[in-house]
Amino acid sequence: MTVGLGWLSRRFSEARITRAALLLATSALAVYALASVAWVLYPSLGLFGFSAAGFATLSLIVTRAVPPSSVGEAQGVAASVHALVDSGAPLIYPILLDATEGSALPGAAFLLAAGVMSLAFLLSLALESFTDAPPGGTPAQPPAAPCTSPCCAGGARRLVEEVEERCEPPSQA
Repeated sequence: MTVGLGWLSRRFSEARITRAALLLATSALAVYALASVAWVLYPSLGLFGFSAAGFATLSLIVTRAVPPSSVGEAQGVAASVHALVDSGAPLIYPILLDATEGSALPGAAFLLAAGVMSLAFLLSLALESFTDAPPGGTPAQPPAAPCTSPCCAGGARRLVEEVEERCEPPSQA
């Protein structure tokens, strides 16, 4: 996955990779919901496999969307939500699948999940403003302001010499 994600990130922004992952996951869930024969589920597993690579970019997007002092907190919230979903879905899905088993749409639970993924895709349309990163994963940097420090004019050595002159060596007792 790392090799594929590296190749993708050199060609597309993290926001585009995330949107593609959400669309692939939505498609896979829709296939799960509407499948009438078992063999159709196998190609959709491939869609889910490819979508997993894109979800790894969410961590980078979260890192870029918050100030450096809040990165740990934001990553903690993101990890907590991920853990909640990962632990809650196995509890809820059997109930939903049992409730819709004899109905005209026995895969309604997967259709509900596809709807949630579609909502996440719509929310992801705003990601470019958070990442501001061109393909390759490096955020665009604003042009640097002209330096007015004495160090910029080649005076770094002179500044060090001035500081050394003002400081007395420690006295030895």
